[in-house]
Amino acid sequence: MNKGKVTLIIVAGVLALIAIFLFFNLQSRKKVFNDLKISYQGQNSEYTDLEVDTTILNVSNVSFQVVSKSNNTIVLATADPLLDENGKEIGTEYKVELEKYTTICFADSDCAYLTLE
Repeated sequence: MNKGKVTLIIVAGVLALIAIFLFFNLQSRKKVFNDLKISYQGQNSEYTDLEVDTTILNVSNVSFQVVSKSNNTIVLATADPLLDENGKEIGTEYKVELEKYTTICFADSDCAYLTLE
């Protein structure tokens, strides 16, 4: 074989590998959550059909509103800032990501766990 054909075969192989990698990488990013699960004081709640600016969730007398929504993330907001697990104030907006637990606390040992599945 001459050099031109070998080079062409190598370039085609590399481009095919890049295309396969990009295809699977983009497919993994398209995961969409079905519902928000909240675990609080041994009680589990499940919320489906979350819509921006219309859904209000109540946990421990605290109202949450969905302010942002994407395929794998939602952002919840409250009127008053809450705490993290260490007792530090974390603000009024909380990002919840697909298959990752988010912890928010109302007092020192009074916490809720949120996740998207």
